[in-house]
Formats: sequence, structure tokens, C-alpha cells
Amino acid sequence: MLSSCWPSLCRRGAVRGPVRRRLKNAVSTRAFRQTGTAAGKWRSARSRTSKPRTRQPWRSGRSGSRQTPSDACSRADGTTLGSTAGNKDGSEMTTSTASYLKRLLPVWAVGALGVLALWLQEPPAALLEQAPQLRDLPVAGVKALLLLNPLLIMTALAAIGAALAHRVGLRSRPGRRPARRNRAGAGTAGGPWRRRHTGRRRRRPGRLARRGMEACHGPGPGRTPWPALAIGMLYGGLAEEVMMRWGVMSLLAWALWRAGRRSSASETQPSRRVVWAAIGASALVFALAHLPAVAQSAPLSPALVARTLALNALGGIVYGWLYWRRGLESAMLAHASTHAGLALVRAVA
Repeated sequence: MLSSCWPSLCRRGAVRGPVRRRLKNAVSTRAFRQTGTAAGKWRSARSRTSKPRTRQPWRSGRSGSRQTPSDACSRADGTTLGSTAGNKDGSEMTTSTASYLKRLLPVWAVGALGVLALWLQEPPAALLEQAPQLRDLPVAGVKALLLLNPLLIMTALAAIGAALAHRVGLRSRPGRRPARRNRAGAGTAGGPWRRRHTGRRRRRPGRLARRGMEACHGPGPGRTPWPALAIGMLYGGLAEEVMMRWGVMSLLAWALWRAGRRSSASETQPSRRVVWAAIGASALVFALAHLPAVAQSAPLSPALVARTLALNALGGIVYGWLYWRRGLESAMLAHASTHAGLALVRAVA
């Protein structure tokens, strides 16, 4: 029965692999012993004339893991081309690199925009006196050289922040838009009040605008302090926040957290104490970084140093808290608004 149905099973492909070979041997042996028919002779003749089967190098012993010749050649050469583990490692590496660049490039672009604002600043006279060879260069060349140092520092700190900020729960995320309220009724109800007070509200900005222009351009001829306001809002609000909060604060928070994890390895995020310590330390670094700029404009005195450190450290604490709770963009907005508010106070006063 088995010998009669064996050819049909082989043609249909119902029997494959090792089972097929075993059944073929069993059918041939049984037919040769019982009848001595051509089945046994065919088996013996095939064994004498057939070539010895050699195991193909791209076939493994298991039926579930079949490889191609290209995979075998690549493995014989020592490479991992075509291997599943190599593809997995390569995809993970590509994903991590793309994620890192996604965190780095937007922040770096914003910081570079802030550094470019230093182009509005004239080269300091003290620098030209210390380096007379710079006088032979054009003004644009001197400004480009002055931009190089802060650009390199900002790039390094932006790279550090992109690598460490997300590990300690600090991120740069776009601000969420507040829910829009339905102001259809407010527009109709407030119409008479708006018509009544429109003229009064339109007269006030003219006086403030004139004072603001006087504060920006200065009362004397040739004085244009408006670049100082632009530098404060762009370089201070963008580049300094990338360096101090995104870079320095993230690095300090990660270092303190790693040092504290030796005692309690169960912590997956830094505690509030660690974050506040990083905020305070970065605020102190932020305050100390302003002393060289103050020294160029006026001789340093104990009172001036104390005032500079106190005010900038207080601002650094506020910006650090905003970076921790609201994101880097909130700290940038607060820092830039501080310079704008100080300019407005000078205009009104």
C-alpha cells in the first residue's frame, strides 16, 4: 500500500525533508525483500551511480534557519552582511544617531542665531590695544574672530545637553498653545467700552514710543545703544540659555544624579534635591560669567561684584526652574523678556 502511493505523495510534495528520505528507504527495502522487483534494483543502482551528496555551506543543520549563499560568503569573509544581528545593531545605531541629531540640531540652530547677534557689537578698544595686529584686519574679520570662541563653546555645550538632558528629565519642547476661548460674545458685549476708550488707549503708546526710541538711540549724538538691547535679547536669551541651562545645568544634574545612584540604585530620575542643586550651581556659574563683561565697562568694586552676582544668580535660578518645569523655550523667553523689561524701565524712568 505504501509502495503504491509513494510516487503520488512525492509528486504532490506532501512528504519532504528527512521524512521523505526515511520513507523512501523503507519502501525500497521492503519492496526488494518481498518481491525482488525493480524497486530494490532501482534503489541499489541509484546508490551506485549517484554522486555523493555534499552539505551545502549555506545550509545549517536546522530546518528553520536557512541562509543564502551570499550570507555564507559574507560570514566566511568575517563580515556581518546579511546577518540578522548585524542588521538589528545597525538599525539601533541609526535610530539613536537620528534621535541625537533631532535633539541637537534645533537647539544648536537657535544658539547659533544668538551668537550671530554679537556681530552688532563693535570690537572692544581694549582688545585692539592688547593685540595691535588685529588693527590691520578689516572690521568684519575682527568680528568674525570674536564670534568663533562663543560659537565653539555653544556648540560643545549644546552637544553635551543633547546627550544628557533627556536622561535627567530635562527637555527642549515647543510650547503648547493655550486653548482658544470663544470670544464671539465678548466682542459684541465689549463694543461700547472699546469705542469709548479707544481714543484714550491710542494716545498713550505715542509717549511711550518716543521714550523708548530715546532710550534706544540715546539722547546724545552718535549714541546707539539699541544693539545692546538686541544682543541682550538674542545672545542672552538664546545662546546663554543653550550654554548655561541646556549644557551646564544638564551636565551638573546628570553628574550629581550619577554620583547619588551609587547609594540608591533604584532611582531612575534625579530627585528634587539634585535638580535644585544643579539649578543653584548653574546659576552661580551664570553669574560669574557676567563679571568679565562688567569689568570691561567699569572697574570692579566689592559692591558692583556683589550686585552683579546677586542679580544674575537670582535670574539664573528663575530660568533654571523654568527650564526644569516648563522646558528650555520658557527659560529663553523669560531671559529675553528680562532684557526687554529693563529697557522699558529705562525708557519710562
